[in-house]
Amino acid sequence: MNKMDADKEDKELWRSFTLGNEQALSCVYCKYFNYLYNYGLKISGDEDFVKDCIQELFLHLWENKGKLGAVQYVKAYLLQALRKNVLTKLSRGKRRALIRKDLALSEPAITFSAEDLLIREEKGWQKSTQVAAALNDLTARQREAVYLRCYKDLSYEEIAVVMSINYQSVVNHIHEAFKALKNNEALKTVIKLSIVITGSACSVF
Repeated sequence: MNKMDADKEDKELWRSFTLGNEQALSCVYCKYFNYLYNYGLKISGDEDFVKDCIQELFLHLWENKGKLGAVQYVKAYLLQALRKNVLTKLSRGKRRALIRKDLALSEPAITFSAEDLLIREEKGWQKSTQVAAALNDLTARQREAVYLRCYKDLSYEEIAVVMSINYQSVVNHIHEAFKALKNNEALKTVIKLSIVITGSACSVF
């Protein structure tokens, strides 16, 4: 199914759910649970906490179904709602021990590890470590934008929804992120024109 058809299907499910079809909401839950769960883990790192936040999100949606309008991008809407829920709870101190020192409570401090990356060359593990370090040198917003683009396969428009910023800001964050990666001297010493980030064809070089 292409993206256009998937978006159309999502909108039909969303409309059906807002009219009281519990099965439609269940379909949305099953379709996007893994997206939400993995994104939530990138923000907090606590599996049980993230699962609770997802459950609360869908309970809130069901209880307020009659008040919800049409949604342009269902996946982006859900990711944005989860993002807000997780950050709100963290800011209230319910899981304050999980907050990394560089985490601003207004935005997640997504980090990358070697396991997140796929380098299609020999000695891939060493190179993955180098790439992860370079990604983690980006600003928090650049890291999040790259993560949503390359790991969640979101369009720039959808990323703008999730991060609650305008389209041009998304373009700027991703442009500056890849510019920084291309100019990273440490990467140039270990990789020649072949970085591929798992989950998408996001070529850095």
